[in-house]
Amino acid sequence: MVQDKLEVGDTLPWFLFTDTEVAGTNLATVAGTETVALPSDFLRESEDHEHVLFSQDMSATDPWVPVKRDDYTFIKARWTGSGRPKHYDILGTNLYLRQIPDAAYVLRMLYMKRDADIVAGSTENLWMQYAGDLILAETGFIIATQYVIMPDVAQAFASQRSEARSRLQIEMTARVEAGRMRSMGED
Repeated sequence: MVQDKLEVGDTLPWFLFTDTEVAGTNLATVAGTETVALPSDFLRESEDHEHVLFSQDMSATDPWVPVKRDDYTFIKARWTGSGRPKHYDILGTNLYLRQIPDAAYVLRMLYMKRDADIVAGSTENLWMQYAGDLILAETGFIIATQYVIMPDVAQAFASQRSEARSRLQIEMTARVEAGRMRSMGED
Protein backbone atom coordinates (compact mmCIF):
# COMPACT_ATOMS: atom_id res chain seq x y z
CA MET A 1 0.00 0.00 0.00
CA VAL A 2 2.80 2.42 0.90
CA GLN A 3 4.74 1.57 -2.24
CA ASP A 4 1.63 2.12 -4.36
CA LYS A 5 1.11 5.52 -2.71
CA LEU A 6 4.72 6.57 -3.37
CA GLU A 7 4.60 5.44 -6.99
CA VAL A 8 1.80 7.89 -7.81
CA GLY A 9 3.59 10.79 -6.14
CA ASP A 10 4.60 14.05 -7.76
CA THR A 11 8.27 13.14 -8.07
CA LEU A 12 9.52 9.65 -8.74
CA PRO A 13 13.07 8.70 -7.74
CA TRP A 14 15.84 7.86 -10.20
CA PHE A 15 15.78 4.17 -9.37
CA LEU A 16 12.38 3.80 -11.08
CA PHE A 17 13.73 5.04 -14.44
CA THR A 18 14.06 2.48 -17.18
CA ASP A 19 15.14 2.46 -20.82
CA THR A 20 13.69 -0.44 -22.79
CA GLU A 21 16.84 -0.58 -24.93
CA VAL A 22 19.09 -1.08 -21.91
CA ALA A 23 16.62 -3.43 -20.21
CA GLY A 24 16.29 -5.51 -23.40
CA THR A 25 12.52 -5.00 -23.43
CA ASN A 26 11.94 -2.83 -26.51
CA LEU A 27 8.39 -2.64 -27.83
CA ALA A 28 7.32 -3.53 -31.36
CA THR A 29 4.58 -2.38 -33.69
CA VAL A 30 2.37 -4.62 -35.82
CA ALA A 31 1.72 -3.59 -39.43
CA GLY A 32 -1.75 -2.08 -39.81
CA THR A 33 -2.30 -1.71 -36.05
CA GLU A 34 -2.25 1.76 -34.51
CA THR A 35 -1.76 0.61 -30.90
CA VAL A 36 1.06 -0.88 -28.89
CA ALA A 37 0.48 -1.94 -25.30
CA LEU A 38 2.46 0.00 -22.71
CA PRO A 39 4.87 -2.07 -20.62
CA SER A 40 3.07 -3.74 -17.70
CA ASP A 41 5.26 -1.84 -15.20
CA PHE A 42 4.67 1.59 -16.82
CA LEU A 43 3.91 4.43 -14.39
CA ARG A 44 4.54 7.46 -16.60
CA GLU A 45 6.94 8.87 -19.15
CA SER A 46 10.32 10.12 -17.99
CA GLU A 47 10.18 13.84 -17.26
CA ASP A 48 13.93 14.28 -17.63
CA HIS A 49 14.10 13.78 -21.40
CA GLU A 50 12.84 15.85 -24.32
CA HIS A 51 11.84 12.71 -26.22
CA VAL A 52 10.81 9.46 -24.57
CA LEU A 53 9.66 7.31 -27.50
CA PHE A 54 11.86 6.37 -30.44
CA SER A 55 11.44 4.31 -33.58
CA GLN A 56 14.41 2.30 -34.80
CA ASP A 57 15.68 3.24 -38.27
CA MET A 58 18.90 1.40 -39.07
CA SER A 59 19.41 3.49 -42.22
CA ALA A 60 19.69 6.72 -40.21
CA THR A 61 22.90 8.11 -38.69
CA ASP A 62 21.35 7.70 -35.24
CA PRO A 63 19.24 4.53 -35.34
CA TRP A 64 16.77 5.93 -32.78
CA VAL A 65 14.45 8.51 -34.37
CA PRO A 66 12.24 10.46 -31.93
CA VAL A 67 8.49 9.90 -32.08
CA LYS A 68 6.73 13.06 -30.87
CA ARG A 69 3.80 13.08 -28.48
CA ASP A 70 0.72 15.08 -29.36
CA ASP A 71 -3.01 14.99 -28.74
CA TYR A 72 -4.61 11.87 -30.23
CA THR A 73 -7.50 13.75 -31.86
CA PHE A 74 -5.00 16.02 -33.60
CA ILE A 75 -2.65 13.29 -34.83
CA LYS A 76 -5.54 11.07 -35.96
CA ALA A 77 -6.93 13.87 -38.13
CA ARG A 78 -3.54 15.11 -39.37
CA TRP A 79 -1.72 11.85 -40.20
CA THR A 80 -4.12 9.45 -41.85
CA GLY A 81 -1.74 7.31 -43.88
CA SER A 82 0.57 4.50 -42.97
CA GLY A 83 4.35 4.43 -42.58
CA ARG A 84 6.96 4.80 -39.86
CA PRO A 85 5.30 6.19 -36.70
CA LYS A 86 6.17 9.85 -36.19
CA HIS A 87 3.61 10.84 -33.53
CA TYR A 88 1.89 9.16 -30.60
CA ASP A 89 -0.35 9.70 -27.64
CA ILE A 90 -1.06 7.59 -24.58
CA LEU A 91 -4.64 6.61 -23.93
CA GLY A 92 -5.31 4.15 -21.13
CA THR A 93 -2.75 1.36 -21.33
CA ASN A 94 -1.80 1.84 -24.99
CA LEU A 95 0.39 3.95 -27.21
CA TYR A 96 -1.63 5.22 -30.18
CA LEU A 97 0.63 5.75 -33.18
CA ARG A 98 0.40 7.87 -36.29
CA GLN A 99 1.16 7.19 -38.96
CA ILE A 100 -0.29 3.74 -38.59
CA PRO A 101 2.70 1.38 -38.87
CA ASP A 102 3.10 -0.21 -42.30
CA ALA A 103 5.58 -2.77 -40.97
CA ALA A 104 6.95 -4.09 -37.69
CA TYR A 105 9.04 -1.32 -36.11
CA VAL A 106 11.09 -1.60 -32.94
CA LEU A 107 10.23 1.10 -30.38
CA ARG A 108 12.40 2.29 -27.54
CA MET A 109 10.84 4.02 -24.54
CA LEU A 110 12.23 5.95 -21.57
CA TYR A 111 9.82 5.77 -18.66
CA MET A 112 9.32 5.48 -14.94
CA LYS A 113 8.46 1.93 -13.92
CA ARG A 114 6.60 0.35 -11.08
CA ASP A 115 9.01 -1.54 -8.85
CA ALA A 116 8.62 -5.17 -7.90
CA ASP A 117 6.36 -5.60 -4.89
CA ILE A 118 7.96 -5.55 -1.48
CA VAL A 119 8.20 -9.14 -0.29
CA ALA A 120 9.54 -10.08 3.13
CA GLY A 121 13.14 -11.19 2.85
CA SER A 122 13.52 -10.15 -0.80
CA THR A 123 16.45 -8.00 -1.90
CA GLU A 124 14.86 -7.29 -5.31
CA ASN A 125 12.83 -4.24 -4.26
CA LEU A 126 14.51 -0.93 -5.11
CA TRP A 127 12.40 1.04 -2.62
CA MET A 128 13.82 -1.04 0.21
CA GLN A 129 17.33 -0.76 -1.22
CA TYR A 130 17.37 3.03 -1.69
CA ALA A 131 14.51 4.35 0.46
CA GLY A 132 13.83 1.74 3.12
CA ASP A 133 13.70 4.48 5.75
CA LEU A 134 10.85 6.16 3.87
CA ILE A 135 8.91 2.91 3.46
CA LEU A 136 9.27 2.11 7.17
CA ALA A 137 8.37 5.63 8.33
CA GLU A 138 5.31 5.79 6.04
CA THR A 139 4.17 2.36 7.27
CA GLY A 140 4.71 3.29 10.91
CA PHE A 141 2.81 6.54 10.46
CA ILE A 142 -0.18 4.74 8.93
CA ILE A 143 -0.25 2.18 11.75
CA ALA A 144 0.10 4.84 14.46
CA THR A 145 -2.64 7.07 13.01
CA GLN A 146 -5.16 4.58 11.66
CA TYR A 147 -4.86 1.36 13.65
CA VAL A 148 -3.37 1.78 17.12
CA ILE A 149 -4.01 5.55 17.44
CA MET A 150 -0.85 6.62 19.23
CA PRO A 151 -0.29 10.37 18.63
CA ASP A 152 3.23 10.45 20.14
CA VAL A 153 4.35 7.52 18.02
CA ALA A 154 2.65 9.05 14.97
CA GLN A 155 4.58 12.28 15.54
CA ALA A 156 7.87 10.36 15.71
CA PHE A 157 7.07 8.55 12.45
CA ALA A 158 6.01 11.84 10.83
CA SER A 159 9.40 13.30 11.73
CA GLN A 160 11.23 10.23 10.36
CA ARG A 161 9.09 10.38 7.21
CA SER A 162 10.01 14.04 6.68
CA GLU A 163 13.73 13.29 7.14
CA ALA A 164 13.55 10.33 4.74
CA ARG A 165 11.77 12.39 2.07
CA SER A 166 14.31 15.16 2.47
CA ARG A 167 17.24 12.71 2.20
CA LEU A 168 15.75 11.13 -0.92
CA GLN A 169 15.15 14.55 -2.52
CA ILE A 170 18.72 15.63 -1.80
CA GLU A 171 20.05 12.43 -3.36
CA MET A 172 17.82 12.87 -6.42
CA THR A 173 19.02 16.46 -6.89
CA ALA A 174 22.65 15.43 -6.43
CA ARG A 175 22.28 12.75 -9.13
CA VAL A 176 20.81 15.28 -11.57
CA GLU A 177 23.43 17.95 -10.88
CA ALA A 178 26.57 15.81 -10.49
CA GLY A 179 29.21 16.47 -13.15
CA ARG A 180 27.37 19.36 -14.79
CA MET A 181 29.38 22.39 -15.72
CA ARG A 182 27.66 25.60 -14.65
CA SER A 183 28.90 28.81 -16.19
CA MET A 184 27.51 32.04 -17.54
CA GLY A 185 28.05 32.95 -21.17
CA GLU A 186 29.43 30.81 -23.95
CA ASP A 187 32.21 28.23 -23.68
